[in-house]
Amino acid sequence: MTINPITNLQTQLLADMEKFGDLMHRYNLGDASAKEERDQLEGAVEVKLAILEGLKRDEEAHMIMDDELGGEDIEVLGDMDEEDEW
Repeated sequence: MTINPITNLQTQLLADMEKFGDLMHRYNLGDASAKEERDQLEGAVEVKLAILEGLKRDEEAHMIMDDELGGEDIEVLGDMDEEDEW
């Protein structure tokens, strides 16, 4: 069984957010060692959120293209430049 990458990433983010909350709580209680771990986790969460946004955008674009082509398999040719828009 293949796990949907979006669902997998969302699950990871929920666990990360819970851990982030725990680290913030520890830091607020005076545990200075939690700060570095909290900062690293915050960076990782930001990266995962950016990846999730990209995955969702790609999935949405493929759904739109599938609808427009009547559900046929399609091959995307070329890469989009930053100035290109959907």
